[in-house]
Amino acid sequence: MMAKARKLTRTTTWQEQQVRRLRGRQPKLNHRQEPHLIALLDGDEYSTAEFADLFGVARSSAYRAVQQERVRAMVGVGSTVG
Repeated sequence: MMAKARKLTRTTTWQEQQVRRLRGRQPKLNHRQEPHLIALLDGDEYSTAEFADLFGVARSSAYRAVQQERVRAMVGVGSTVG
């Protein structure tokens, strides 16, 4: 009985690990922050570094959000900026 429970626990743990690996990393900017960041950057009033600091992310995350928005605009897939 104990061996069966232990095997079940190992299987469940392994399956949970596989699910976590499939998800990958969670995005630094959530679905509301990304369009807001991009809209503010379009104003050309502040630098990307200032907005990255304001949103609590690295500059690379801010640049990545801008790049992804440009790709969405070029491809014509729903833009996140209203």
